[in-house]
Amino acid sequence: MTMAQIAAAAGLSKVQARKHVHALTQDGVLRVLANAHGGVPGEAPQYEFDRQRLAQCLASVPDLFQEAPQISGPTHRFTSEGRSCMVAELAGRPGKRRVRFYREAKDGLHDYGSVPLHQLLWPWRLQGGWDATVYPVVENEDDYPEEIYPGEFEKLQQWAQAAALGRVESVVEA
Repeated sequence: MTMAQIAAAAGLSKVQARKHVHALTQDGVLRVLANAHGGVPGEAPQYEFDRQRLAQCLASVPDLFQEAPQISGPTHRFTSEGRSCMVAELAGRPGKRRVRFYREAKDGLHDYGSVPLHQLLWPWRLQGGWDATVYPVVENEDDYPEEIYPGEFEKLQQWAQAAALGRVESVVEA
């Protein structure tokens, strides 16, 4: 596999891919089996992961592959009826936007699911609409459903509409 192919597969530039490959090689996680400089002209280097080294890395960092919520979109912070600090994030593609909810805790953000943007913009507790309650995705002993005050709900709606302005769904759904 060439560096250009590695870059394309990883969604990186060729220079970034080269830096990552060299770093993995220096860390002993990746081994070079055949090198293009010592082989047939035009031949690309061949790499192999060192499974023992990967196992050692995993043993020292057990949560290496556990996904923690990553916030990347516009956010709004508010307090729930249960006095928990909450974070709302606008996410998704135009026409299918959602507002994701997280509870702030000492050990990071706890995922509280999401609501379609168009449902969040409906009047508070409209028949058949969202009940203004968020529920933990994974229940821990300190995670419980969080209700949103009517006043906080209005602020949340205003933020969501402002965050969605200029996007396709703001014209259709707002």
